[in-house]
This record gives sequence, C-alpha cells and structure tokens, in this order.
Amino acid sequence: MSWKTRYKNIYSTSDKNLIITAVQSFPNLYDTVEKSNEYYEIENVNKDLLYRDLLSFYYLMNGNDFIPIAFEDKCPRLKNLANINPIGKSFFWCIGYISPYLTNGISGIRGTNGKKISIPDFEILVNWLDYHIKNYVSDKHSTINQFLFKQALIKYVNEYLEKNIITKNKIDNGRLFDLIYNKKTVINFNNELKVEHWVEYLQDLTYRDIYEIIVNDFR
Repeated sequence: MSWKTRYKNIYSTSDKNLIITAVQSFPNLYDTVEKSNEYYEIENVNKDLLYRDLLSFYYLMNGNDFIPIAFEDKCPRLKNLANINPIGKSFFWCIGYISPYLTNGISGIRGTNGKKISIPDFEILVNWLDYHIKNYVSDKHSTINQFLFKQALIKYVNEYLEKNIITKNKIDNGRLFDLIYNKKTVINFNNELKVEHWVEYLQDLTYRDIYEIIVNDFR
C-alpha cells in the first residue's frame, strides 16, 4: 500500500496515537470508501492489534507516519467533516493510527522536533514471525516479514553489543554502521525461504559468534 496525505489537514484527538486526517491512495484508483477499506486492509488492521502495531512500524520506516484504521462507514462524524471541509477527488477523511514506535507521536509527524523512532524488541519481532505462521497465509505479508526479519537481526546485534561493551569497543562505529545498515541481510537461503526458517534462524542466534553474524549475514 501507498498513500498521500495533506499534512496541513491533521487534527489531534484525545488518544495520543490517533489522528484525524485525509488520505488518497496511490495510484489514485480507490475512489470509494468500500475500495479504500479493502486497499488499506481495515478489517485485518482492527482485528489484530499486534499486526496493527508492526504494520504501522513497517510503514513508518518506509515514509508513512500512520496507517488508516477507519473511514466514514465506521465513524459517521468523518462524513460530516467531509461535507464541511471538502478536500478533493479521491481524498477520504479517516482515523489514522500513529505507530507506537514513533515515540514523539504527532509532534514528530508535524515536524516540530523531528521524528524519534524506536525499533520493536527482538522478542516481539520473533514472536510476530512465529505468530504469523499460525495465523496468516504464508506469502501474504512476505515483503513486510522480510523487513521485520532484518530489523530483528539488527536489534539482536545492537542489543548484544550494548550489553558487551568490550566487544563493542573492538568494532568502530562507522564500520559497524556500514556493515549492518548499508548492506542487505543474507542468511544463506534463497528468496523462497519460509517464515518458519526465519524464526529458527533468529532463535539460533545466541549459539553463534557475534563477529561471524556481522560479517556473514550482512552483505
């Protein structure tokens, strides 16, 4: 999914993680509320809170500060807002959910203090991938899961180095950044690797040498 928003049309609510705003799908093909509900996966987002949090994190890291979670069919007041404040073809007012990993919330969206982003805990990411196996079609979220897999690996390496200062001091920060963030994740499997193998790989990290992980699994 990808969407546009008009950042001057963002209103806060009593819930710090919810905003009222307007979105337009990209490309501009989803021109009804019904199509928008399907495009933004509103049903899945609202029935699975773990999925919602990690999906919002994925889009946050890929340039979208929130995900839509309701349109006027679920929140009639939005329809009144559309009548009062028309905003253009194929834009729809919605309730937006700000990722909990954007730690400064709406102020980060508005650019007043810059965005402050945290990465989910390693255990949360591993548990999600394991949870995915049991609750979703295996290929439904492959791109998202690949991204979350890499974030879990990065999180593991960073947490290990934070706890092992002596080890961390042996690796120059600039070199570490280049090795991890400027390289793709390689885990010696082909692109058809199933999520089950990703989970097994992450769970086995504690049995491996940290240097070997950094050198061999980021290329």
